[in-house]
Amino acid sequence: MTEHIDRELLQKYVETRVDEQEQLKIDEHLSECESCFESYLNIIDDWTIDFSVSDSFTDETMELLQKVQPSVSEKNQFSTSKDHRNKTLRNYFLAAGLTIILMFTGVFQMIFNLSDQIDKESKPFSEQLMEIDLFAQFDQREGEQENE
Repeated sequence: MTEHIDRELLQKYVETRVDEQEQLKIDEHLSECESCFESYLNIIDDWTIDFSVSDSFTDETMELLQKVQPSVSEKNQFSTSKDHRNKTLRNYFLAAGLTIILMFTGVFQMIFNLSDQIDKESKPFSEQLMEIDLFAQFDQREGEQENE
């Protein structure tokens, strides 16, 4: 194609309403001709897809979902705030019961005792740093580097 592509043909090209051979010719021409490529980009910017949703789209979709997955839709219908409140209370009572059991069996006390033993056996990090003679180690490394 040595001539420029007319706008109508570019419009068909954008809408994929041209045959494969014509599409290849247009592809090649668009890669070489800046003017046609710019026209092509303008058509794309102006192009809109004719698509609209009917007013009953949501209702039809929900009916279809109920047919495909009836258990999910029934579960959502019967789920109420009372059910949610009952589940929440059940979880709180379970957590409180487990806490009381752990307190009376001494599990928490054993954890605290173990924590205290670890604290008593180990020195604070700042004291461990003070015991290390950093300057002596630094001088030793400098001496090793000079020997190399």
